[in-house]
Amino acid sequence: MLKSLKYKDENCLLLDTSNRWILCAVHNSKKNDNRDGLGQNKQASRTIQNSKTCFKLLAGIIQELCQEVDIKKPDWIVCTTGPGSFTGLRLGVAFARNLAQLWEIPVFGILSLQFYCYDILCKNKDFDNIAIMLDAKQRRIFASTSTRKENNNISLKTRSSIVDEPPLVFLKKLNKEKDAKAKYNIFADDPESIARYMPEESLSQYNIKDMPNPEPSNLYELASKLGGKKKATHWRELIPFYLRKDPAQATLEKAKLSE
Repeated sequence: MLKSLKYKDENCLLLDTSNRWILCAVHNSKKNDNRDGLGQNKQASRTIQNSKTCFKLLAGIIQELCQEVDIKKPDWIVCTTGPGSFTGLRLGVAFARNLAQLWEIPVFGILSLQFYCYDILCKNKDFDNIAIMLDAKQRRIFASTSTRKENNNISLKTRSSIVDEPPLVFLKKLNKEKDAKAKYNIFADDPESIARYMPEESLSQYNIKDMPNPEPSNLYELASKLGGKKKATHWRELIPFYLRKDPAQATLEKAKLSE
């Protein structure tokens, strides 16, 4: 059990390991005077290529980031929980859980597609509707949509629309939108791979853009809007969001049934 969850400080560690990148950042929200005498937040970040070996570097990277923003340790952790890369999610969530346990601080989980949708809408003020597709292998995608509400507010609800299906099935659903204003800007983490899952005659109907690497500042902003440190919880409650059952687990269950 945590000794206490104190929320007087906002120093935050941000992690996203569910895609082709590993995003790691430390946000210090205490005001620091700059040369003009104005207060500003400090944030230091690294984005590196996702691989099994690079997780060995995370502890050192986090220590460097804490030094850059002048803190000893964060007060809470924000971590994306999926869907996405099975290995990336498993290692990233385990890393966040271990640090939260070690530092006795709360954690806050955010769906990766929710973060990516929010990030792109923040970067593109003229987009009202976006769709994001992540390569899920096996000729399928993880996908979700998000919209911009009135007064330029961004919808924070995406979980109910997350799917695991062939890309053409998902794209045809978007075409059935009756509202003319619901034209979608479509992004993918790997457009070339997803294009190979579709018939050539269908590709010309859709303009699938390459999804940019997300900004850690948008992850912090989204976490704050969703409740932030006040909604952060015990490390045991940070659980990866898998849309599919682990094939290894399925094999193990089958083996048990045959005993």
